[in-house]
Order: sequence, then structure tokens, then C-alpha cells
Amino acid sequence: MARSKCIPKGARSSGETADDVIALRIVADTRQQYDSIILRIVRWLEVEHPEYIAQGAMILPVSVSACKLMLSFASVKRDKDGRELVPRKHNAVTTVNRLKSALLFVHKEAGVEVIPETYNILKDFVSGYKRKYAQLKDSGEVPVAVGKAPLSVSGYQFLATTALAATSDHALHISAHSFLLLCWNLMARAVSASSIRYEHVSWKNDALEIQYAVMKNDQEGQMSFPRHVYANPVCPEICPVLSLAVLVFTRGANLPGSPSLLFGYNSKERFSSWLQNTCASREDDIVSMGLAISEIGTHSFRKGVASSLSNCPGGPQAVSIWLRAGWSLGSVQGQYIFEGSGGDQFVGRAATGLNVNDAKFATLPPHFGNTALVTPSQWEEILPGYSTFYPPSFRSAIPFLLASLVHHRDWLHRTLHSSHPLFLSPVWASGLLIKLLPNVYLGTLHNPATNLVATGIPPHVPLYQQLQAMQQSLSSVTTALENGFSKIPEQIRSGIDSGVPENVPVAMSLLQETLHDFGVALLSKLTPSPPLHPTQSPWRLSIAIQSIALRRHRQQWIQRLFLRRLPYYRGGTNMRVPLMPYLARRGRCTTFGTSIGSATWTKTCLHSGNCVPNNSHPDEIKPILPKSKK
Repeated sequence: MARSKCIPKGARSSGETADDVIALRIVADTRQQYDSIILRIVRWLEVEHPEYIAQGAMILPVSVSACKLMLSFASVKRDKDGRELVPRKHNAVTTVNRLKSALLFVHKEAGVEVIPETYNILKDFVSGYKRKYAQLKDSGEVPVAVGKAPLSVSGYQFLATTALAATSDHALHISAHSFLLLCWNLMARAVSASSIRYEHVSWKNDALEIQYAVMKNDQEGQMSFPRHVYANPVCPEICPVLSLAVLVFTRGANLPGSPSLLFGYNSKERFSSWLQNTCASREDDIVSMGLAISEIGTHSFRKGVASSLSNCPGGPQAVSIWLRAGWSLGSVQGQYIFEGSGGDQFVGRAATGLNVNDAKFATLPPHFGNTALVTPSQWEEILPGYSTFYPPSFRSAIPFLLASLVHHRDWLHRTLHSSHPLFLSPVWASGLLIKLLPNVYLGTLHNPATNLVATGIPPHVPLYQQLQAMQQSLSSVTTALENGFSKIPEQIRSGIDSGVPENVPVAMSLLQETLHDFGVALLSKLTPSPPLHPTQSPWRLSIAIQSIALRRHRQQWIQRLFLRRLPYYRGGTNMRVPLMPYLARRGRCTTFGTSIGSATWTKTCLHSGNCVPNNSHPDEIKPILPKSKK
């Protein structure tokens, strides 16, 4: 006789535990939704078709005739008693699909096989109803857009600003503001944002990393890769890092056993209520943005940010946006296209509100240096429970949250209401924010002091930064040249006056020597190497100016400087001495081998007659004698 084995303690409940695990194939929310649909149909059948009901329950398996009645019931809108609304309004395709799934769920739970004809009816009706609903859209009986409308970027900023401007119930508005910003930046459903815990948040490089355990369409956690959330110091009202910092540092002490949820219990319901009340109280502003209150919901943020980034020229690729939002790419794409950190970082940086086509897109978050500035005791003082309540992963992000508070301290003081809890928090009262201000670093693309490098940067952004630096450099050079050229006439006059004795006639050689010295001095400042040789002509100034990217101004400056502003020098004996007795057009200098421009009068007498006319224009060099005084 075989000897029986002793059952270990606790193993007797293995059957119940297995049933619980099997039940997890459908989440509780979906199960509750199916039960609600079946209950409503049963109530309607009890009144209209009681032959399909036995002992208050639906007769299984569902017959073909009963299935058709149920599908007709689900295709039109009805009141709570099951009566059809007048005029008739049709439900969306998703409602009919939901009924199909609920009927299959009931059969599977009861262990009853679905009649093949009934299954085919369900499948064919859904396929035909899709075309029916498309025809209703074409005839204008139902709206073309299905579900909530996508929220625009301006609408998103409006709601964020409204939450910041609250004068009462600050705890609700602080939580709603941070919830709103994370929903937008993560492209998350409200239920996914409400499930974020402190353990899911960390900091890596220059961004927050947030992970979901599960999502609505990913109950197995296969898409739980980190989502990167970036700071936006350029626009603080929509900066998710600053908003999270205000939430954390105003929350107060967290006792052991407190919920580790980032937004606490029932955060989805609280946020939905806040959104509905805010839209109702600001209806005129909502309408001015081209939206209706009925079109705005928690799903509007998810649609809005995805639409905004998809339509942004030079923005992230569509596949990266879909992966971040958790949308399915189909059977083939889902097996061959996977998430990469670079793509998600690009999407996260664009979602935070930074301009993709600007050098500021590579803006770094406010951060401290590589040395510890806050002691453990100070951390406990400004953030109670720092070492006991918050997990190590979240503690890696707290210094960056504090740096964001320090950097935006003045902005917070100007923007928030005087009764805001932040002004009563330990971190604000400690005076540490003012002390740490000199130790906060920013930067674009790379900060050499802290060695922090921006991530998620497309190749064209560094080019924007280089072009911006070049533009600033050229602007400074242009300003310096304009200031220098404006002083040239005065410098020439001063130089001539200082070198010519009073009441003495000015000799031509002295004037030529003075201009020569001035040209050499000017060229030595504009072109450090090589210096101008003393025997060379000062008219090489035009070549120097051309070498510093002022080709289009060269002829105008020479003509205005030497022909209009200083045509003659007046001596002390009322004598007029011409500066340039010989002028030429279209000539060639045999000394330097340079051509003389056709639009510029150029001096030729200093080359000892070596400037000869062009062969095609032999008569263009003409001496111009000084006019005799009458």
C-alpha cells in the first residue's frame, strides 16, 4: 500500500489562489464594465423579452435571435430604463464592440461554449456596423470625430496657469497641476498617471525617468521601459520638474505606512473633478480657444500632445511617439520595432514645451555641481522623511527638484498666491534657497563646470547653436567696425592738425605721408598679420576691408571718406589744397597687380606713374587739376 504524503501547511488554499490568478486575465475595471453591460441588458430583456431570462439571469448559450436583439439594443442610445431616445442617436462602434466582448466573457466565465452561429452574428454585425457608422458620419447624423477632442498647446498652458493662480484649496490645485503636467509629458492615461509610485521615479543624466508597471493595453508589463521627462526653465508654468518639486516639498511629513503613490489615493477621480469644475468656471475662455466643455476630458491631453508633436516640423518620428504613448504598432511592427532611449528622450524633450527648431531646445535643467551642498541633517529638516520614507531611486531626483526651486524662487514668489503652502514649508523657511542660489548651474547642450550633457538632442540643434554664436560674433564685429569707421574722419582731421604747423602751407608730400601713416595704423588693427609694409600704398586698405567680409561696403566707404567728407584741407592762409589731384577709372596698378574698380575713384599718383589705363579704355585716366580761386 502506497504511503500517503503529508500536505504542507498553507497548500490547501492552492486551488483558491490559482482561481484568483486565473481571474487576473481580465483586470477588475474591465470585469466591472462587462458586468454593468450584462446587467443592463438583463433588465431590458426582463421587460421586453422575458423568454430569454431564467431566474433573473440570461439563458446561456445565447441564441441567434437573442443575440440580434441585444445588438440592436446596444447600437442606439437609451435612457437608464432602456427606452430609446428621441430623436434616435447611434452609439459609437466601440460600444457595440464592448457588448460583443461582454457576451463572450459571460460564456467563458460560465464555462458554456458559444454557438457558432451566434459568434458569426457578433462578428458580422460589428463589421457591418463600422460601415453603417461611417455612412452616418457622411450624412452628418453623428460627429466625424470620435471621443474627446485633442487639447491644443495653448489650452494646456491655460489650464496649467489656472491651477497656479488658485487662491484657495491649494492642496488640490498643487496636485492637479503636477498631475496635468505629467499626463501631458508622459502621454499617459489618467489611470496610468494615478498609479505612479515613488519607486517608479528616478533621475538619470538630465531627465526624470518614470516607469509604469502596467498600462491599460499592456497588462503584462512588456512596455514598461523608462519614459524621460525634462525640465523647461524657459517656461516655468509648464515645467514638470518644478511642479513636482512644489508637490513634494509642500506635502509635509510622511509617516511610515503612508501610501507610496505619488499623487495619493483616488487621484484620477480628484483630477477629473477639478478639470470639470475648472472648465465650467472658465467656459468663455474655453470657447475662445475653439473648444467645448463637453469635448475636454482626461484623454484630451494624451491626444493633444501626440497631435502636436506629430505635426511639428523637425520633430520626433511618429514611431517614437506611438511607443511612448503605448499604442500598438500592429503584429509585424510590434515584433520588429522596439523602444530606444534616444527616440524617447527626443520625444520627452519636445513634449515639455521646448522649441524643437531653436538652440534653446538643448537647455539643461537647473542643477548643482558635483560636490554635496546639503548635509543629511539638512535634508531631513527641509524634507521630513527624506531617508526613511522616500526610496533610493526617488532620492536621486530630489537634488534636481531642489535646484529647480532655487532657480525659480523669484518667479514662484511673484506667481503664487501669498497663502500658498510653499511659503510656509520648511524648505522655504530655512533660508536655504537663497544660500544655494550661487551654486545653481544651467547651460545649453553642455555645461563644462558640471560636465552635464543634454540628451535627446537631434543633429540640427547643435548647428543652430553654432549659427547663433556666429551671428553674435558677426554682430559684435559689425558694431565695432561701424564705431571705428564713424571715428575715421575725426581721427584724420586730428592727425593732420597735429602734424601741420599753424599758418604754414600744407605740402602735398606731408599730406600724403600723413594719410599713409594713418592707413598703416588702421590696417595694423584690422589685420594683425601680416603688417603693412611702410613702402606700400595706403590704398591697400580696400583689400584689407574686403578680407573681413565688408566687400559690399568697400567702395561706398572709400568714396564717401575720401571724396565727399574730406575733398580739401584748408590751410591757415585761406589756401585750398586738393587731397587727390589724380583720379582714375578702370585702370590697373602695375606695382601691385590689382585692378581699380569701375565704380570707385582711386588714387594713382603715389605709384610714380605705374598705374596705367586699361587697354580697352585708353582715355579714362585724366588728371584733375585743383580749381583756382577766383
